[in-house]
Amino acid sequence: MKRSDFLKWSALAGGSTLSGLPPKLSMASQSRDTNPERERLFEAMNQPVLRQEFLPNPVILDKIELRRNDGVYFARVVSKEGVVGTATGKGKLLELLVPLFRKRIKPVFLGQDVRFFEDLYIQLLRSSSNYKWQSVPFGIATAILEFAILDCLGKSVDQSVGTLLGEQLREEIPIYCASGNRGNSAPQELEYVQSLIDATGCDAVKIRLGARMHYTEQSTRRDKALIPYLRKHLGAAIKLYSDGNGSYDVPMALEIGQYLEEHQFSSFEEPVPFDYYEETKAIADQLSIPIGGGEQERSLRQFLWMIEHRGVDWLNPDPLLFGGLIRTVKVARMGAVVGMPCFSHMSGYGMGFLYVLHFAAVTPNAGREIEYKGEKDKIDFICDSSTLKPINGRIKVPTGPGFGLELTAAYLKNSEIVG
Repeated sequence: MKRSDFLKWSALAGGSTLSGLPPKLSMASQSRDTNPERERLFEAMNQPVLRQEFLPNPVILDKIELRRNDGVYFARVVSKEGVVGTATGKGKLLELLVPLFRKRIKPVFLGQDVRFFEDLYIQLLRSSSNYKWQSVPFGIATAILEFAILDCLGKSVDQSVGTLLGEQLREEIPIYCASGNRGNSAPQELEYVQSLIDATGCDAVKIRLGARMHYTEQSTRRDKALIPYLRKHLGAAIKLYSDGNGSYDVPMALEIGQYLEEHQFSSFEEPVPFDYYEETKAIADQLSIPIGGGEQERSLRQFLWMIEHRGVDWLNPDPLLFGGLIRTVKVARMGAVVGMPCFSHMSGYGMGFLYVLHFAAVTPNAGREIEYKGEKDKIDFICDSSTLKPINGRIKVPTGPGFGLELTAAYLKNSEIVG
């Protein structure tokens, strides 16, 4: 798929009202003071996200807990009115971040009116010089609390999280299944990918290429065998995406990218290490396949640079790594200024797909599908409005207050407070 076709298709599929944009977006070169586009990017970045018209009364947090149940970490918050919000996070890494959550993040929000989460987040960075801790781990520890707070806010006013973030545009979202395999043979990967398609009904899959942050002769042989093999056996009806996970240098990324183009792959994610911004831009400029990035990014200003300089063709922030949904919405809004799609990355832990589902439902430039990696953690919950399972390649967005589900009483009872 060509970059220009991708941009048009993504905007239309996501319900965007953006149209008439040039297929090749030129880099802005003027200063902020004289460049209208840059001004719009800053306005989008700084615009408040939470819709205060739905939050008329204070929501003061009386209790904040980080809990664990059989290796799954979740946050539980309780307002002074007794409204409970819960959310899971990136479990394997949260195990290492309990002291960070307990000592640096929790105290800033306890006893505060969390309707003003965005102001509290600024205070969080200033408190105890937390700005020096800005990183993916800090984002992980913040995100799980933000999700629980959003759940509590929604339940406090009987509104969905989606309503608090924007206007709901879609009631169900198509998925693409992401394979986590590397090192297997092309026939083995085909068998696995086909099992994902059969189980979910999806019409798009993403495969991993390279050797993760490096490549070898063996991984390159696999790449060049797998790419045409999947296209031949899956046919044109299945969209194929690819993820390099920063495996390549520029020459090899261009070589693999051209190979992907020859076999009609629709995207190439993180061809070089995520913080190789200039190199990623050089690849995006030379290839027609859409280049994505942002999964590991922590800075709103760096996303602004990526958008302004057209360093990527599509944005890929991960709410579980980036500090939550509010910051992810800001990235999408900046992308919308220039007609750039924002496909939220989904970490394959906890209820990550639930948060991405609500994001995609209210984001005009979210693209057609969300990433889906299945339910790897056993979490007992009740959701009356959706099975939260893919049916014919789509998942219904839960309705009801907050995120639209509740953890079971037994699941809560069997958990322990760790932070």
